[in-house]
Amino acid sequence: MNDLAPICAGFWSCVFAFQTLIAGLLAVIAAAGTAYAVWRSAHIPAVQQERHERDQQRRRRRHGANILAGELSHVSERAHQAAATIKVIIAANKTLTEEMKDPLYLKPPATLSNWEVTSLFPDEYQRRCIDFTNLINRHNFHVARAGGVFGDTNSQKTVQRRVKSISDIAHRLRNDLDPQNGTVKVVPRTRDDD
Repeated sequence: MNDLAPICAGFWSCVFAFQTLIAGLLAVIAAAGTAYAVWRSAHIPAVQQERHERDQQRRRRRHGANILAGELSHVSERAHQAAATIKVIIAANKTLTEEMKDPLYLKPPATLSNWEVTSLFPDEYQRRCIDFTNLINRHNFHVARAGGVFGDTNSQKTVQRRVKSISDIAHRLRNDLDPQNGTVKVVPRTRDDD
């Protein structure tokens, strides 16, 4: 201990005696600061890229929601028109011809067959859209098989119920979309959706 006393007699003599140690500590601190600056500069582009990808996905979802909303409104309107056409055919008790069937066919929204768009929506909404497309396909199948006078009363009621159901489901699916934000209100399925 007596050997240290003359080395650190004052503040400046201590600084002079331990200048190498102090310089080493300052170098370690500077290296840590440099490492942080390098990490930060490498991390900023990754964060910006992630933000850019999120923004692009949000824009794609909003665009898809806008297109799908328009298509669902169109299907709902066409189903409503098909229901009115069926009533006229039944009231006239006419034989169903291919020309009369044309307005009864419904086309599923094209957007629902684009997996890149539908994958942007929640799984439950996707399932409801798939079930909706299947319902339209079943309807078109039954319309294609219909012939003669529009069948018995049960057949008439079934077709009318199915067309009304398609119109209602299209309307509900449309209302569950928020095209402004590209979001979907996930509403549990009802028995009508089956």
